[in-house]
Amino acid sequence: MNLNQITEWCVSANLWVAPEARGNPFIMGKANIAGLTGGEVKPISTSSIQKVNGRTITTISGSIYTLVGEPNELFLDFLKSKGLTYDSERPLDCMLGSFIRTAGE
Repeated sequence: MNLNQITEWCVSANLWVAPEARGNPFIMGKANIAGLTGGEVKPISTSSIQKVNGRTITTISGSIYTLVGEPNELFLDFLKSKGLTYDSERPLDCMLGSFIRTAGE
């Protein structure tokens, strides 16, 4: 079990930049980071997403986070506006390829 958890999360990216130039988006939300927040939930903005495995994300800095609970409502609105379907077990899979590139792509 990953102790680095992010709640009330969303994905953020500069959508005004061409996909090939923008780099991977990052996660924003509230986090309880093992050993750093002392059990306190604090706002967070991660480095760029490098790998997605279900609800577990690895960032380019090597940090691993688990997305907990439902995302921020604005994220769901964003997915709907892009015609993407939300899957609670694999919430970022709908964005793979078009918005999130995994390592080696």
